[in-house]
Amino acid sequence: NSHEAIRVLSSLNGAHNANDLARNLEFLGLYKWDALAAKIADFNRALEAQTHFEALLLSMRTEAKASKDFSKVDALKQKIGEANFSVMIGNDRVTLRPEMDFDVAKLEALK
Repeated sequence: NSHEAIRVLSSLNGAHNANDLARNLEFLGLYKWDALAAKIADFNRALEAQTHFEALLLSMRTEAKASKDFSKVDALKQKIGEANFSVMIGNDRVTLRPEMDFDVAKLEALK
């Protein structure tokens, strides 16, 4: 049924299970594999860049807490946001999440 299909797709999306999500979307006729393959490749590239920027922002934040100058952290957060990634910073953790229209090339260009 439609409700169950949507629940499964939502679950796969929430689990960042791109390959299974792509297969299910293609099976349902909601997307073509070529377009999905390109998006999956971008998503995998984004995961690598995310790891880099999460570690960098955490390090920069630690330094900023000591100096009480967060301007560099804020500037990088803004640039990452312009690539359509959300940035969540906690006490000992930084998480980047791609939004629907993320631009991995913009994120990689910040390295």
